[in-house]
Amino acid sequence: MSRKRTLPIFLAVFKARLSEEASRNRRLLLIIDEAQNLDADALENVRLLQNLASPGKNNLQLVLSSQPGLESTIARPGCCNSVNESGSTIGWNP
Repeated sequence: MSRKRTLPIFLAVFKARLSEEASRNRRLLLIIDEAQNLDADALENVRLLQNLASPGKNNLQLVLSSQPGLESTIARPGCCNSVNESGSTIGWNP
């Protein structure tokens, strides 16, 4: 199946799951590992998943885990402005 056909199916299933969890007063945590490999468009699509959360419930939390590089992608002008505004970054240098 092409991406154009599978994305709407994924979004419908994801939204249904969010609604189900919201009806149980539970939150969903989505962890994306290796996020440094996502391009700006993919990061924007991840951010848009928050729009599927139940209004007023804030039942979806996103965590992007990455190697160095994600911050530079997000910091680019015009990229993921809402991620910059709504998120926080924690770094660890061994």
